[in-house]
Amino acid sequence: MALEITKQTIEVETCAGSASAQTLARAETLVPGAGREAIEVLLAEAEVSVLSAQAQAGRIVAEAEVRTQAAYRQGDETAPRALSARTGLSRTFEIEGVEPQMAAEVCARVEHVEAKYENGRMVFLVTVDMTARATGLRSVEVLTGVTGLEDVQQDLREICSEKTTAQTKATALLREEVPLPAAMDARTSLMDWGGVWVEKWEPDLGGVRVRGRVSAESLLSTGSGDRPAVAVKHQLEFDQLVEVPEWLCSRVCAAATLRKLESRVDQAERGEDGVLTIEAEVEICVDSLATDCATALFDAYAAGSENLKVERAPVQYCGALRCERCLSQVKGTLMLEEGAPGVGSVVCALGNPNISGWATNGESAVEGVVEISVLYQTTEGALASAQGEIPFRVECPGALNDTSLVCVEVQSLEAGALMSDRVDLRCVVGVTARTRREETALLATGVEEGEPEKKRPGIVLFWPTSSDSVWSIGQRYRIPVEEVRTLNGGTDTIEPGRAMVIRI
Repeated sequence: MALEITKQTIEVETCAGSASAQTLARAETLVPGAGREAIEVLLAEAEVSVLSAQAQAGRIVAEAEVRTQAAYRQGDETAPRALSARTGLSRTFEIEGVEPQMAAEVCARVEHVEAKYENGRMVFLVTVDMTARATGLRSVEVLTGVTGLEDVQQDLREICSEKTTAQTKATALLREEVPLPAAMDARTSLMDWGGVWVEKWEPDLGGVRVRGRVSAESLLSTGSGDRPAVAVKHQLEFDQLVEVPEWLCSRVCAAATLRKLESRVDQAERGEDGVLTIEAEVEICVDSLATDCATALFDAYAAGSENLKVERAPVQYCGALRCERCLSQVKGTLMLEEGAPGVGSVVCALGNPNISGWATNGESAVEGVVEISVLYQTTEGALASAQGEIPFRVECPGALNDTSLVCVEVQSLEAGALMSDRVDLRCVVGVTARTRREETALLATGVEEGEPEKKRPGIVLFWPTSSDSVWSIGQRYRIPVEEVRTLNGGTDTIEPGRAMVIRI
């Protein structure tokens, strides 16, 4: 009977590579009514959104938008003013092995923002950290068995390749009204910032239902001379159905990006409460994951006089795809610089996370610092600001690696005056990570009949070492694996140094 080989084709997802880089973005806008009066920046904030990521030959091209805003004081005014500016950001990552048809992912976050007044314009300098990764699918033909010869011994094992089969996006538009007490005397909304967090996702009729929250904070100016600015915090919840075909809903991973956050103040009359209207736009992305499995032939040999020639080659594939979401609260103290105005009360605080790296030992810990900007009212009643940083550490289950796509965001930041020269900080840091576990299997890629070889019968006394197995012993002496297993007491566990009597 002629030698026959069975085969199966599976799709394998591989990572072509990843790269990280810092990029400086510049945005500017006119300062209305600016003249000879001094302009003092009190608070600056920036957000970045990735608009597109495209894989090209040997590179990934990312386009993003940076949105900036600042609160400032002009001249001797006690009430703060505010303005905003936007700019585009383009970044190219040179990554060898990237091909045009591959899927490109980019994560971006603001590490530092600085605003300064120059010749009638407010200039924003924003440091953005970006990480890019490219993955691709390819078909791999796997040998699954050999027939046609007697006593063919086969090393068959199951391999499973994880892959992303589809990506679906949807937009959740949120709008809520928050009452503002009349005593607050809120006038205008100056700045808005916040974070988005996905709580859970699950298959639902028509797709995947994604639930989460937006933690929003708004800085408002008031008509009160004693309290010229206040901050209002509010959570907006979303419950969005992302339309996904039923056959793609069994295993998914969801993430969300805050695309827009705006608020406005509707003042009331005759001592009634005002209203703060908050609007948010959240982009939700659902990745559908799948697994291709095959019982693959790793090696083969013929027991007896027949002879097989087996060619083997390494095949790389993704053994696991994981979506991690981790939250951690960190605490710290911001000390004011010597000579700075003393803290009477804290109005609000902003934070930008900077990742220094992550350590892995079964589980992973993402570490770094959060740059803090605090707006406070001095003991004299004026507005002032201070900057500092606190370290953070967020522990996540599972191991991260060099190809992990890790995004960090400050979910909430509470600040309060401890003493006139220090501020107490409580910060919640959220980490989302997409991690791949790359595996390599040395598979049989070809099997041919060789020239028959006559075995010389006899008895061998064999002392196995720690590197021996029932397979390697059977292959060496060309006897069935089951026979070696029987000689070993019916077990696959080889005891090094324990003699075996082998009849060949």
